[in-house]
Amino acid sequence: MRVACVAIFCLFVAVFVPSQEVAPCRCGTPLSSALKYSSVPSDGASPDPSIVKISAQNDQETLWVSFTSRAPNGDFLKQAATSQDDGHTWRLDPGYREIGLMGSERRPVVYEYNDHDLLRKSLDGGNHWIDCKYKIEGLSPRQFAKKVANGKPGTLHFGLAAIHPQDPATIYGTISVWVPSTSDPDTQEKTYDLPGIYVSYDGGDNWTVFASSLKGADPDEPAILGIDPVDPARILGHGKSGVVMTMDGGRSWKPVGQQAALEAPAEIEGRREAIAAKGPSGKSIPLYPRFSYLAVHQIEFDPANRNVIYLVTNKGLYKSEDAARTWCLVYAGTPALSELHSLVFDPVESNRLFLGSRERVLVSDDGGCNFRTLFDWDRYSGEMSTQ
Repeated sequence: MRVACVAIFCLFVAVFVPSQEVAPCRCGTPLSSALKYSSVPSDGASPDPSIVKISAQNDQETLWVSFTSRAPNGDFLKQAATSQDDGHTWRLDPGYREIGLMGSERRPVVYEYNDHDLLRKSLDGGNHWIDCKYKIEGLSPRQFAKKVANGKPGTLHFGLAAIHPQDPATIYGTISVWVPSTSDPDTQEKTYDLPGIYVSYDGGDNWTVFASSLKGADPDEPAILGIDPVDPARILGHGKSGVVMTMDGGRSWKPVGQQAALEAPAEIEGRREAIAAKGPSGKSIPLYPRFSYLAVHQIEFDPANRNVIYLVTNKGLYKSEDAARTWCLVYAGTPALSELHSLVFDPVESNRLFLGSRERVLVSDDGGCNFRTLFDWDRYSGEMSTQ
């Protein structure tokens, strides 16, 4: 379910307004164009469907989409549906067991979150699991949390940023410490979000700081890395200064091309008019709300072309075809910010992309120039309710 948009911002159609100077793009919109969004992000629960598995046997392709649904008792369930006709029909797969990331069934080490917002790992494809030890800078989780919280008891929480494409024992992530309230243990008195991204070279047991400047200004933005699968020393990340790249495995970082244009806040339909209409009291409306600034949710290198890089962001899907020198906005087809959450390549043909949004999975057969709907939650749930 969705939460109603702020009244002064809530319209229905995203509008492209080209500027006078437009950089050439093979497809999509150049960053020199002004893009106006028609509504603000929704805080309501959504199914967030995404492609999690693709299998081809005997010239028959099978697709799996996972999503979050609500049970009759109100609990949220992670389920999956499968299609063998390119998304025309879907059926629930009650036996599907999601393990790790897309393609993780081919990895020697698989990770997933345990019940305490920490990772556990499996060395045999998910049959047996062990918790990662999380010894940070030589301290146990309890010792480290107490040090961060100035002597107060706290709990450690973790966010996975990336898995090394050639060495699955090397993983990256962010760490925070939550201090529970003394009056209500189920609420947080304070949260310490530690700056930077940490790295473990032994499957999550020992951790050190990898890049202290990598973490966006928005505390709600996930800290993630994009690692070149061919040359893992080439990494992209998002920090307070913007999107940056290293060519030497993290020793030095430089801004990507058009960094300022990428970071520019999104314009929202009716915002300036609403400020003007309110007169002096319009100062209470931020010139640019926090949610309008760039938040990066995923960074992916095209596995077949190292010069092609994608950014899944709150403003849409950006693509570079020249190793992060220039960018084009290839998809912003939803009216609200923060609609997109995942990008998956077809393992055989990387120009075939699967893009996950709040209620749909879109597919492009030409590297992001054109998209069509593969899975629509409203249609699927309506069909399931009649069966």
